[in-house]
Amino acid sequence: MKFDPMDIKTIKRFLKQVDGEMFRISRVSELLDQETEYAQAYILALENLGYVQKGPIVDTWVISVRGQILIHRKGNRIFRPKSMKKALLKFLERVEYVNSSDVYIHRVTVVKVRSQYPIKESSEGIKVVYELKKLELDDEEMHRRDENLRDQKNGNFDNKVADMFYPETAVRLFLKSRSQIIKLRQLYDREIDLIGGNMVYDFCRDE
Repeated sequence: MKFDPMDIKTIKRFLKQVDGEMFRISRVSELLDQETEYAQAYILALENLGYVQKGPIVDTWVISVRGQILIHRKGNRIFRPKSMKKALLKFLERVEYVNSSDVYIHRVTVVKVRSQYPIKESSEGIKVVYELKKLELDDEEMHRRDENLRDQKNGNFDNKVADMFYPETAVRLFLKSRSQIIKLRQLYDREIDLIGGNMVYDFCRDE
């Protein structure tokens, strides 16, 4: 059996079993029903991930603060790196569609990932920020696209502001596409240049 350090559910289950204990390798071996060598590798992996730390007595371990946060956290879904990489790839494909289609009146100019990147560890999702620029279209084409976007909306607008900004909202809804992994936020007035993160898409703003 190979220990997968990215298997958060397995780690959380193990940590709950030793919560409040000062445990040794023999206890780990017992809980995992594995040989001592495997148990040692398991604890070393958890220690490297920051979920356990050495105890006050030689050859003992206790749950770290990070481990306590993990086992007591409720309701937050954890996604594997493979799933997050796929979700980001699909998101960037949607960005390309927005910029190449004749549907929207904005283009996506910049996209940054503000969470871990490259994606190597499981987490609660990918924090993504983006910037839009309004296209320079003639009045007829602008009106056509704007009306088509509004025709596709179900229901009425809550207020005039929602009505005014719907073309931007339409882009956001499409980019999000109900993804649970992508945590999306739009920034304005080149605020995106002032914050940290890894740029994963950059469209020439001055075109």
